[in-house]
Amino acid sequence: MNNAKNLLLLFVLVILSIGCRVQDSSQEKAQQEPQVITVKKLQQHDSQTAYQRIQFAGRIATKAEKKECLSVGGKISNVGMRKAEVCIQRYPDAGKVCQDNSDCMGRCLAESRVPSQKPATGRCQVEDSLFGCRQSIENGIAQALLCID
Repeated sequence: MNNAKNLLLLFVLVILSIGCRVQDSSQEKAQQEPQVITVKKLQQHDSQTAYQRIQFAGRIATKAEKKECLSVGGKISNVGMRKAEVCIQRYPDAGKVCQDNSDCMGRCLAESRVPSQKPATGRCQVEDSLFGCRQSIENGIAQALLCID
């Protein structure tokens, strides 16, 4: 009986370790080529204003990362339970009336609490922070409130 338990435990550990090692080639390449600043172009809308999200490599931003953030009009903020430094930027379409996330560079958010699954309009997210409580509007329907810390 003990051997059966040990074999089962070993099998589970092997499966988990294999699953953790599976990566696509883009992840492997990113790990092989460390960068100080990662810039990701998310979308380009009718306004022809390109938005680039600045992401810091570590929990504390380097001087170069802070400089890059400030150069695009961002601000450095400590967020989440770990108080990690992030670059918070304003979206070019902030405050625009919307009915779906596809209408915005960020998310389409309810201006005030709306009952979930009820028709609603929103406004495009002001800043690119992922933290806080938000209620998305998708296809003109209010979604459940989501809080991230």
